[in-house]
Amino acid sequence: MPSKHQEAPSFVRRKFFEGLKSFQDFEARTERLSNTKEVGDAFEILVEAYLYLNPVLKAKEVWLVGDVPSRIRTRLNLPADTKGIDGVFEDTDGNLIPYQAKYRTDKNVLSYTEVSSFLGVTEESLKDRVIFTNARELAGDITKRKGLRSVRAAQFHGLTEEDFSRINAWLSDRKPEFKRWSPLPHQKEAVEKIAAELNQTSRTTAVMACGTGKTLVALWAAEAMEPKTVLVLVPSLALLSQTLPDWCKQSRWGDRFRYLCVCSDGSVDQSAKNDDYALNQSDLEFTVTTEAKQVEDFLAKNRTGVNVIFSTYQSA
Repeated sequence: MPSKHQEAPSFVRRKFFEGLKSFQDFEARTERLSNTKEVGDAFEILVEAYLYLNPVLKAKEVWLVGDVPSRIRTRLNLPADTKGIDGVFEDTDGNLIPYQAKYRTDKNVLSYTEVSSFLGVTEESLKDRVIFTNARELAGDITKRKGLRSVRAAQFHGLTEEDFSRINAWLSDRKPEFKRWSPLPHQKEAVEKIAAELNQTSRTTAVMACGTGKTLVALWAAEAMEPKTVLVLVPSLALLSQTLPDWCKQSRWGDRFRYLCVCSDGSVDQSAKNDDYALNQSDLEFTVTTEAKQVEDFLAKNRTGVNVIFSTYQSA
């Protein structure tokens, strides 16, 4: 599915996204663009591709500003001209989420003024909204807003050469290739032993050294058991932020895979002060909840797939 952005064909013809190996390469190319509008267009196109290709965000449809259907604008209480947003996406759970993309030459802090219009017109959509920015931090007045998450410099700089190759393929209307990892010998042995033990008893313990791939071993062991529901517990929200993307990208469950994060963070639960560092919902690219009803609805809705609940020890 090619980009819906009106300037995307021009960027594809110029091979702007071809051969990128990192977000630093993307930034370097934006410096050679003729004006700030072109820079903004390039980032908006990147964000659209990121939405479609990043399974953490679970986007199945994206509407850009000016093309958001009236039924969706009405549902989200957005103005007719969609002023203040760059688009809306629908995730695989049927949620409609407005977003804005902000690219800055000063990459330190995204100011409230720069996104005040977006925050204003989406205030009725408190359930969920997303800011995409290459800035490292959000101004304090932004982080205090409810129902807000963000994709920032850390996520964009985490994009690999393979990620940019897939982005370029998608923009060029070619099927993006994704390489799934295969277990190393020691990981394969661990998965087999875990699965064998769980076929005999209700629980087991796997002790593995740091850097040996415990995150993926846990995923592969879960897949081997062919479960309907999986609970993944990690020590902190920060570690969950690292674990979730690997499971989303490497899972072989495909469209059957659904996840929910049941976690406490600085904005959800003030008791969560012992995390590795303070994290608010606005620091995350995924939503978190502490609502029992939402967990019940999640488990009831996806009866034919694989439901995975990620949580921290403290929140369990």
